[in-house]
Amino acid sequence: MFKEMGAFKNTVAQLDEQISSFRRELWEKRDKKTTLEKRYTAMLDDDSTLSEINKVKKQIEDLETEIQIIQDKIDKLEKSKTDKLGALLSEVREGYEREVAELSANIPPVFEEVRKHRAKMLLALQKASQYYQSASELFTDLHAAERLSGKRESHRMGFPDIRSFLQDRHEGHKLAEIGLLITLDEALLAYHTGKVPAWVQEYTDKQ
Repeated sequence: MFKEMGAFKNTVAQLDEQISSFRRELWEKRDKKTTLEKRYTAMLDDDSTLSEINKVKKQIEDLETEIQIIQDKIDKLEKSKTDKLGALLSEVREGYEREVAELSANIPPVFEEVRKHRAKMLLALQKASQYYQSASELFTDLHAAERLSGKRESHRMGFPDIRSFLQDRHEGHKLAEIGLLITLDEALLAYHTGKVPAWVQEYTDKQ
């Protein structure tokens, strides 16, 4: 947590504690007032003296005044809380922007590493091109032979088609073969949460 946010949360905690303290006092006085009101009602029906009844009535009136004062204090504190936090918010935003800028500086090297892996993948596929070209030449010769014999039967080269290997292949709900390309969901999950598919660890363990 950066310092500005720490100061902000400390202020929130202090103001909330003040408000909570007054609210606890408010609840206590309301409970006491309710108890006295019940006593006052009962005294009207028993043999209590006028002096005794007046004393309870005065306590109820005093509590009503105190309850209103406490409520006014709570209302003022809540408004003060909004004002004080609003004044701190600009500092919190500045601190946030500073911290995020520092964190963001770590990302370009990560992306550069990913680009290097992309380049290595393409170079690896480039090596495979010699085999593809040789197979393609053989297929051309086969077509020529079929043409001369009048029997054109071969329509597929029979060589692995890279388009069939780009995405994961599933058999039912089970991953049967890992694709050559990461999916958008995999990229977002790894980037946002640090989580990767289970096969990543299993695959790297084999290396």
